[in-house]
Amino acid sequence: MSGRYRKPYVESSVFIAFIKGEKDQGPKRDQDAKAIFDTIIDNAKAGRFKIVTSALTIAEVFKNKKNPQLTEQQDEDLRPYFREDYIQIVEIDREVGERANELCRTLQADQPSGFKSLRPNDGIHIAAAEKAECDVVLAWDPDFISQAPRLTTVKPENPEALQPVIPVAKQEPLELKSAEDIESVVLPPTSIALVPSMKEPKIKEPTPATEAVAPTTETSVTPVATPEAKVVGAPLKTP
Repeated sequence: MSGRYRKPYVESSVFIAFIKGEKDQGPKRDQDAKAIFDTIIDNAKAGRFKIVTSALTIAEVFKNKKNPQLTEQQDEDLRPYFREDYIQIVEIDREVGERANELCRTLQADQPSGFKSLRPNDGIHIAAAEKAECDVVLAWDPDFISQAPRLTTVKPENPEALQPVIPVAKQEPLELKSAEDIESVVLPPTSIALVPSMKEPKIKEPTPATEAVAPTTETSVTPVATPEAKVVGAPLKTP
C-alpha cells in the first residue's frame, strides 16, 4: 500500500522537474524529482489512488517562472501524461475562479510574519484541489510551499517517494484438450499438512470348513458254514 497519499493534487512544478529529470529539488536541493515522481506514477497506475491536477497545469508546464521553457521534445513527452486514465483533470470554472479570488484576498503579504502574497495561479491550484477533495497539494515551488501554515483546508508540501509496486506475473489459463493434457498438469505443492490415510484393515479370508469324514470301518463278513444233512437209517433201496 502507498500509505502516504489518498488523493494527491500535483502542481505544475512537479511535472516540470519530472520531465526535465531534475535532481536538485527540496529544501536541501538534493531530491531526485524524476525518481520520486516515478514512484507516485507507478502507485497511481496500480490503482492505489488517482493523481489530480487542473487544466491550468497543462498550460503552466510550458514554462515555470524561474526556468527556461520546455524544449519541444520535453513538451511532446509530457503532454500525453495528462490524457492517462490515472490522472484526473479538474476544469477551471467560475466556482474555482471565485474561490481562488477569495484565497488571494485573504492571504495577502504579511511582513511581520514573513509571508508573501498568495499568487493567483497558486490560488487556482488550491481551489481546484479543494473542489476535487484532495488531501494534499504536491509542489516543489518554495514560494508556494511557504503558504502552507496559512492554509486550513489542503496544504502544499514537497513530494515524497512511495513504496515501489511489485508487478504480479500474469498466468495464462490452461487449455486442456485431451485426457493426456489433464494427466500432464502438475499441481503446485500445498502448504497444508495432509493426515496420512488410515490403512484399510485386511479382511481375513474365511477358512473353508473342513468336512468331518467318518472313518470307514471295514466289516469282515465271516461266512457261516451250512451243516451238511446227515442221513439216519438205512438207505432206501431202489426197486
